Amino acid sequence: MNFLDQYKFSPTRKEVAELVISGKATKDVADITGLKIAGVNYHLNVIYRVVGVANRYELMIKSFEFDKAHRA
Repeated sequence: MNFLDQYKFSPTRKEVAELVISGKATKDVADITGLKIAGVNYHLNVIYRVVGVANRYELMIKSFEFDKAHRA
C-alpha cells in the first residue's frame, strides 16, 4: 500500500503530494502540473490538513515512516 492510498485525494491532489514528497519545490510542482503557484499552495494546505501535518517536511517524514513500516 502506498502512503497516499489511505487518503481519498483527487488525481491532481495526489500528484501534488507525490511531487512534494519526492522533494520538488512549489514552483516545480506548478510547472509540472500546469497549476498556478496559488493552486499548488491551495492543494498543499488541504493535503496538510487531511494528513495531519504542518508542512512539506512533516509530510515527507510521515510518508517515509509509513513506507518503512510497510516494507515487505
